[in-house]
Amino acid sequence: MHQSVPEFKASLWQWIEMINEKEPAADNPKTGVIDENQNNVMNITFGLSDYGKMNYMMKMTNLYSQKKKLEVQMSLEPDK
Repeated sequence: MHQSVPEFKASLWQWIEMINEKEPAADNPKTGVIDENQNNVMNITFGLSDYGKMNYMMKMTNLYSQKKKLEVQMSLEPDK
């Protein structure tokens, strides 16, 4: 679990870079030629994302984890 939004964004950026390195280069559907800007568009889009959205995503993740824990507890003790 990440402790801060900048830490979360950094690890997410590393994950995206890893995926982009593994994927084969994509062809432009109109020309059939390898699209040299494929990763550049992702870099710009992700780089411009603000920390407010990242903070929201981290809160959603934490709430989802808490929900899953409560569901497990409820399944173990259905009478409560």
